[in-house]
Amino acid sequence: MNTRSSSKRKSLGKNHFIIKAPVVSGSMMPLIKEKSQVLANFNRQQSYQLGDIVIFLERGKLAAHRIINTKDSYFILKGDNNSGIDGSFEANQLFGKVEKIIYPEYTINLNDRKNRFLKHFFVLYSRLNLKFSCLLKIRELYRIPLLKFFYRQLLKEIPKKS
Repeated sequence: MNTRSSSKRKSLGKNHFIIKAPVVSGSMMPLIKEKSQVLANFNRQQSYQLGDIVIFLERGKLAAHRIINTKDSYFILKGDNNSGIDGSFEANQLFGKVEKIIYPEYTINLNDRKNRFLKHFFVLYSRLNLKFSCLLKIRELYRIPLLKFFYRQLLKEIPKKS
């Protein structure tokens, strides 16, 4: 998910911001799609683990991709729907971690225990996608109504209160 550098931020307390920026790529589909916003923790002292979606700088723009592997003190980042990795990053090159994805109808809390399976699923998918590029893209699978239904049930979407 790349964002334009003219993104708007709304502070929600120390180190937490809602990033309001248009999604300009489908690299994190179907989890992060158009018209969504992310709540990110911009604490540079936090720890990162496999499966976390982290904020980093890519070609002068903020981007959010998943940690799919670690080597020594480096994190290997990749967009869920990208065919290649973004490279190796040290923790001090990462700006923060995405904690929630906010849609107009519901919110996905990535720190919730029930969504841990989702993290591991996308890590596995990303690794397989590197080795077998002929795999269907997740965003294509998401267009199949039955799979879309099961995906949403898995997330246990939380409706927003008016």
